[in-house]
Amino acid sequence: MRVLVLGASGATGKLVVQNLLKREIHVKAVVRKSSSLPKDLVENQFLEIIQGSINDLDISNFQELVNDCNSVISCLGHNLSFKGMYG
Repeated sequence: MRVLVLGASGATGKLVVQNLLKREIHVKAVVRKSSSLPKDLVENQFLEIIQGSINDLDISNFQELVNDCNSVISCLGHNLSFKGMYG
């Protein structure tokens, strides 16, 4: 089984990725270039990290991401700042 996690570097996303990896489920994690995941997660053999913004993907890029995945979990949110909430 392979799961695509969007927003994997956020508070909820990190917990989702951590729990999937504990179950030895293969995870493709999409994280912003300015973000990172804890070292113990990054070194896990079941984790594949895709750096970039979901906003920058076109339909063919997104299809490529989900092609080999059994499910997608969205943990996307916004930053609690004026810019994060209002763009």
